[in-house]
Amino acid sequence: MSALLVAALGTTVLPATAQAAPHRPAVPEAERVSTAADGAEADGASGAASVSGGGRYVAYDLQPQHPSDPSRVEVYDRETGTREVISDGPPDSARDMVDPSISADGRHVAYEDKGTGQVWLLVLRDVFKWTAR
Repeated sequence: MSALLVAALGTTVLPATAQAAPHRPAVPEAERVSTAADGAEADGASGAASVSGGGRYVAYDLQPQHPSDPSRVEVYDRETGTREVISDGPPDSARDMVDPSISADGRHVAYEDKGTGQVWLLVLRDVFKWTAR
């Protein structure tokens, strides 16, 4: 009978002070990716960010400070710390290239030519060697 009493007492709930603290998720680290190539303050605003599935690549609009310069799309490689403007459009283009969307695997980036409304698709052949389609 005493063994049964001990077993029953073994399942008693401990007071709140003796219970383990609830699990708190770690605070995620924020990483700023739209900077100048040397890591300094960028010379214009940025927006419309899109992140690849694994989080390696981030595509975003880069809006220059000078209003006569067009917006471009950049892709930042978080693994290597490199970035590249990928949306030069036609050689004589002064139009804004905006609203990038990067595929889950990071191999395709689509964006809009604001002047014509056309959508461009770039395919990553090798790290930062893009081909327009």
